[in-house]
Order: sequence, then C-alpha cells, then structure tokens
Amino acid sequence: MSSTDYVQITKDEFDEFVADELPREFEEKEWNWTQEAVYDCELPRGEHTFVLRIWSSVDVRDGYGRKKGGDAIRVQCLVVDEDKGPGSWKPIVHHSQLPDDCGSHIKRTDGWKDRVKRHLIALESIVGGEQYQECIWCDRPMIVRTNKSTGDEFFGCSGFPDCRHTEAING
Repeated sequence: MSSTDYVQITKDEFDEFVADELPREFEEKEWNWTQEAVYDCELPRGEHTFVLRIWSSVDVRDGYGRKKGGDAIRVQCLVVDEDKGPGSWKPIVHHSQLPDDCGSHIKRTDGWKDRVKRHLIALESIVGGEQYQECIWCDRPMIVRTNKSTGDEFFGCSGFPDCRHTEAING
C-alpha cells in the first residue's frame, strides 16, 4: 500500500487514537448540527479559552469514515465567541500560518495519525507563541474572517462589532 492510498478509519479506531496517542485529553462532543465525530480539548491561556477541535470524518451513525474522497480529517484552533455564548467558537489560525507539511485538511491515508499530531503541535505553538495575534486595540484574539464581497480571508478582532480592527493574512 502506498502512502497515497485511502485508509478506512472506524469510530473505534479514532476513539482509541484520541484516548491513547494524543498528548492532551480530548472529549467527544455531540453537536446537533453534524453527524461527524468531533473531539475538543480546551486550552485556557490568560484571559482567553481556546479549543483544539478535531473533525474526524467518521460518521457517528454507522461508525465508519466517509467514502474515499468524501471528506478529510480537520484540526482547528478556536476561541470562544462571546457574542454567541457557550458552545460558539471562532477560528483563530489560518492554514497559511501552519508549517508547510500541515495543510488545512489531513488526508485519510497511511500516516494520518502522525499528521494529526503535527497539526495539534503546530496549532498549540501558535496559541502560545509568537505567531499568536492579539488585537492591538483591545487585546482580544484575532480570528480568521471572510470578506463577504470578495471572499478574501483576513484577521479580524474577535471582539467585533465592538472592535473593528483588521489585519491582512500574510501567507
């Protein structure tokens, strides 16, 4: 089997990976807006709470990964959306901030576990490191936003609409 061959991942296999092989404790979340197994790990950092989220691509209804080409594993770093309340999160890391070997999606091929781990390490280093951006106006985290007119992505203050500071994504 080559490194580009699709690998079927079961719910049990993904649960075991999350429980036994990740350096942090993740909790499976049951969201009513997705049939995909989703795992969260909260990271308190100063005044803000971030969450590392893993979208497994495993359908909780049958316990199997989606068919080949149907989806990929995704890993995100989010911050609480104070305007929408508990359970509402906004992304703070753009895929261009990740190392070259970490794209926005993780293909379900051989080595997927190592790629998930690399993503998590990269995301956590951004939240705790020099790439993490706080708004220069109000000290809230900057998050990835999309311009509704052009579709271009940019960093905007998570305190919007109270704070309207924005910055270009360099990547």
